[in-house]
Amino acid sequence: MNEVTAYLRVSTDRQDSDNQRYEIERFCKEKGLEVIEWVVDESVSGKVKADKRKLGGLIDRMEYGSTLIVTEISRIGRDWFDILSSINELMVNGVHVIAIKNGYELKNDAMGKLFVSIMAVFAEEERKLLSERVKMALAKKKKDGVILGRRKGRKTDMNKRKLDSHRDTILRLIEDKVPKKEIVHRIGTNRVTLNKYLKDIAV
Repeated sequence: MNEVTAYLRVSTDRQDSDNQRYEIERFCKEKGLEVIEWVVDESVSGKVKADKRKLGGLIDRMEYGSTLIVTEISRIGRDWFDILSSINELMVNGVHVIAIKNGYELKNDAMGKLFVSIMAVFAEEERKLLSERVKMALAKKKKDGVILGRRKGRKTDMNKRKLDSHRDTILRLIEDKVPKKEIVHRIGTNRVTLNKYLKDIAV
């Protein structure tokens, strides 16, 4: 390992930042590593995609043979798809990824590729489970007599229909209790349109 960069995603709680820094410093001391750069995303949810955080720029500029260290894998993102994408990009670029609490030391070798493959399976299962839960919820609404879709004589709101392409993402974020102000920012809409769309799909 050559250059070591530490990434911290922290809340507004100063103790959270201090705890992550302490954990990384302790680990590096034990392993004989030295952190040359600390990158901190402050008050940013892990559900915000990497390219919308400082992490995105960090991934783009990390060099082959360098190391990225985090306290735990969830600091990269709690969304399996986002975590998978970021780690895969780092590994392909020859960056060694260490997640201390998880015990992961990943690089572009057989073990690293196996880890990414396993994560991909979990991500796909997560997508299938979400889709199945949505179908079950809609089936129950229909059974209970709830009229789904566009009401007779009602003009279609094109802005709301545009959200159909984000349906799975919206439902996943709602299930993860992501604030609506964050959801509208991520999908490029406004809260009124989002609320009307959620009402239309009976969420």
